[in-house]
Amino acid sequence: MIDLSCIYRNPTIPAGYYFAKIVQLDAEQIAGYERPRIQVCLLIHPRHEVGDDVYLHAIIHPTEQSVFRWVNFRDTFLGEDEVLLDAVGRWGRVAVEDAEYQGTQYSSIKWIYQTPLARLQVRRIAREEREGKMLA
Repeated sequence: MIDLSCIYRNPTIPAGYYFAKIVQLDAEQIAGYERPRIQVCLLIHPRHEVGDDVYLHAIIHPTEQSVFRWVNFRDTFLGEDEVLLDAVGRWGRVAVEDAEYQGTQYSSIKWIYQTPLARLQVRRIAREEREGKMLA
């Protein structure tokens, strides 16, 4: 079962654009919805200098109001004929925003359009990772 409160435990990092890798993904089908609800755990790339091993969680709900979040997530991390779990281990660019809920401050993920430059940088990051030379 997906932990909907996980996002409230996200550390706060400066708002902005970050490269992040999906390190864990869980999904659950909700009755009456075509898409599953998904919980994503992302590792922020060390080049951003926000701390060692910074992980942020995000939830994508299956509702019609979240369809653009789902589309941006899919376009960032999945190819045409791939399944959801193929996204694990992949890099993409996300926006991080300041958020607050009932006095708890945390960083939240916003799924964004991947510009051609962002896609090029993601390919470079993935190549560096494969070659074992993750550069900050």
